[in-house]
Amino acid sequence: MRVLSKMLLATVALAAGAGTAAAADLYVPPPSAPIMAPAASNWDGPYIGANIGYSWGKADHTSGPGTNDITLSGFMIGAQLGYNFHVSDNIVLGIEGSADWSNETGSIPAFGTTTHTINYDGMLVGRLGVDMGNFMPYVDAGVAFANATRANGGPVSTTNTQTGWTVGAGVEVMLADHLSAFVSYNYADYGSAVYDTGGIPPTIHLTDNIFKAGLNYHF
Repeated sequence: MRVLSKMLLATVALAAGAGTAAAADLYVPPPSAPIMAPAASNWDGPYIGANIGYSWGKADHTSGPGTNDITLSGFMIGAQLGYNFHVSDNIVLGIEGSADWSNETGSIPAFGTTTHTINYDGMLVGRLGVDMGNFMPYVDAGVAFANATRANGGPVSTTNTQTGWTVGAGVEVMLADHLSAFVSYNYADYGSAVYDTGGIPPTIHLTDNIFKAGLNYHF
């Protein structure tokens, strides 16, 4: 009887061990969470766009006869082309070139009617932005140029292209996967140039304030 009892206990123990092993074999650990690759930013890469704007400035008469300073104002329309790239999670660097046709002009009733007009202008700037998702404020700085004409109301006029510097700031908002809108302000100092309109030619220092709004398509 004692032998039989020992045999039954051994059988039960063996069966229990087999059941535990089978249960262990049937256990499937839950799958680990997938590692998500960081989403590509909509700000990275090339873009192209169009803008409209308003500008106001001054043609400062720094030498020559009289003190014929002229205050300028007018509208502008143009295009821009640029490229952005991340240097860290939130910092975006970029470069942008733009060119705009302008009717910014002013006049004074001196020696006939003297007028000064910016025909077109442009910039090549570096940009530093903060990626806040679909919203990116930025600052920029670089080279600026303006093609301007000065006339004295008679047959004589002179056109110069003046080159200087610009600094500015703006905000850009992503409206869709490839489309953004922006507003910006830049101050531009185009330096000085001599305008020979007859008599003693004046030297004109040209500065400008430029406000733009526009759209960019991101590739």
